[in-house]
Amino acid sequence: MCERGMVAQGRILTRNLMEDAFAMSALHDNPDKYLALLKEDSEGSRRLQGKFIILQGLVEKGETFDKLQAAMDALGNVRPMSPKAIAELGPLHKQYLAYQRLSDDSAHTSARSLDKHVQADAQRTGWCYKWGAGGAGEIATTLHHAVLAGIPTGVGLTQMLNDKANNERFGDISERFLKMPAVGTI
Repeated sequence: MCERGMVAQGRILTRNLMEDAFAMSALHDNPDKYLALLKEDSEGSRRLQGKFIILQGLVEKGETFDKLQAAMDALGNVRPMSPKAIAELGPLHKQYLAYQRLSDDSAHTSARSLDKHVQADAQRTGWCYKWGAGGAGEIATTLHHAVLAGIPTGVGLTQMLNDKANNERFGDISERFLKMPAVGTI
């Protein structure tokens, strides 16, 4: 995406890489807590789906409705998983701010993400679509955060698999990454 100047799409993928890095770090440092969060998230998702089915009247009252309600009641009050909570289970919690900014910038509908696609006219009475590739600075920042997420994911995976040779390669990559020039913020 970045090679093609598609900054918003590259940032959406980078945000996903950050989620993976948070998960890998949490799984490495706090596997029991992380697996409990995954279980609660799955149950929370099922509960929300059941609630939607009931509220939208997608199932009529009767035996099926009663089974669905019983299943939801058995789940109790569970919550969806928080990326922040996952980030806090590992050493990458400071990267959560970049994750939030990527979310606001590209992954969620927001005034800031809309700015990637439209340009107000000088009088601010109208707008037009933006055309063209993102700038070199935006692309460099996006790629910086993608690598910043990829390295700990690779390190965590090679540690869990006891793959010392590839873990050392990630050490070399980390050293090279630290020598890269500074980039702007998202």
